Amino acid sequence: MSVNRFVSADWGTSRLRLRLVQREPFQILELIESEQGIATVYDRFEKGGDSREKHFESVLNKELRRLVASTEGLPIIISGMASSAIGWRELPYAPLPQRFADPLASKRVGIDRDVRLISGLRWKTHDVMRGEESQVVGLWANPSLALPARFRVVLPGTHCKHVLVEDESITEFETFLTGDLFQALGKSSILKHSVDMGIEVVADEAFEEGVLRSRDGAMDRELFGIRCSDLFGERNVAANTAFLSGLLIGSEMRALASGVDPVVIAESPLGTLYASALRALGGRDRLVFISRAALDESVARAHARLFGSSSQSCSQSGN
Repeated sequence: MSVNRFVSADWGTSRLRLRLVQREPFQILELIESEQGIATVYDRFEKGGDSREKHFESVLNKELRRLVASTEGLPIIISGMASSAIGWRELPYAPLPQRFADPLASKRVGIDRDVRLISGLRWKTHDVMRGEESQVVGLWANPSLALPARFRVVLPGTHCKHVLVEDESITEFETFLTGDLFQALGKSSILKHSVDMGIEVVADEAFEEGVLRSRDGAMDRELFGIRCSDLFGERNVAANTAFLSGLLIGSEMRALASGVDPVVIAESPLGTLYASALRALGGRDRLVFISRAALDESVARAHARLFGSSSQSCSQSGN
C-alpha cells in the first residue's frame, strides 16, 4: 500500500469515532468523536432525501472536516454498525473461525472516496457481533500486550461480549444482555423505586455482596430481595444499585470464573467492575488487566493490519 496514512472509523449505534492513523510506525495522529451514531443518521435517511449511500457518505465527509489534518485522498475503513441493517450498507456476517492471518471481510462502498466497511462475525446461529471483532484483532496485534496463545476477552457494554481466541483465530463468542437488563430493571421494574440509575457504581462492599450472591443462581428471588432491603432499610438506594450491578455482572462472570483460560479485561470504570467480579468469584489468578489505552487504539490497529494485508487485492477487485 503506497499510502501510509488512513482514516479509521468506529461507527457505533450512538457514536462515531474517527482516527487519523499512521500505519508504520503505528501512531494515532488525531481523534475526534461525534454523536452522529448509526441510529441517528439512519433515522434522518428514512425521512427522505439522498440515496442511502450518498446520505451516509455526506455525514462522514462533514465529520471528517472536523479533523485538523487534511484527509483528502486517504482511504477510510469503517467497522461497527455501519455494515448493519440500519447502516451504510448491510453486509453478511462472516462465519467463524476468523483467522488473524486472513483479512476481515470488507466491501468498498464509497461514491466519491475509497471507503470500506468491515462486516461482523457470526458463530453458527448462536450469536453475532459487529465492531468487537476489530477490537479483538487489534488487541492480538498489539506487540506490547504479549497475550498468551489462548485467552478470552471480555468487552463490557450494553451487550457484553466474551470472545475466545485460540490458534491465532476467533473461534467462538457469547453475548450477554447484562447492560440492557441493568437499565430495564432499574428504570422499568418494581426496583426503580429502590435504586438510583444516576449514580456511578463502584466495586464496593455492596457490589461484591451482589457478586457473591449471584452464585446461588436464584436470580429472581435475589432481585426481589433488593425491593425488600429498601422497604426495611437494610441498604440505601446507592448500595442497592451497586448490589444489583454486582448480581448481574456476577451471574455473567460465573462461567469464566470456573474456567481455565486467562481472561483479558481492559481498565475502565465498567471494566474495573468486571475485574472485581472475577476476583471475587475466585478467578484472580487468571485475570489479565490491560490499559484502557490499549483497548481504545485496538480498532485502529486492526484497521492498519487490514490495510497492510489486503488493500491491494481489495482495490483490484472493488468488492
